[in-house]
Amino acid sequence: MKKEIGPLSFNSTTGHLSGPSGAICLSPHLKAIAVQFWAIGDGGAVPFSAMRGALWPEGVLGPANPEQAFRRDLREVRIITRALAHGSGKMLDFRQNSAGDWLVRVRTVR
Repeated sequence: MKKEIGPLSFNSTTGHLSGPSGAICLSPHLKAIAVQFWAIGDGGAVPFSAMRGALWPEGVLGPANPEQAFRRDLREVRIITRALAHGSGKMLDFRQNSAGDWLVRVRTVR
């Protein structure tokens, strides 16, 4: 299923993320993060518990500090989305709200 947020489109079936400056096939771990954000779209919030469930399903041995591992992987997603959105005048901004949920917004580059 293909869905767009700002200048980027993501195919959750194949894991392809594309934008004005190219396309990339995400690794399974980064694909799991992207699926969560593209499912909610621009401005929607995802609790960390949903992210943890998508990345480390029940019964799978997860890292000692799952939130730190998630932040490291999210940093990779941020770098990839910035590179793919280059030239569009927009970028995706991933951040945590006051309730501790994660969200993505489309920001205009000035």
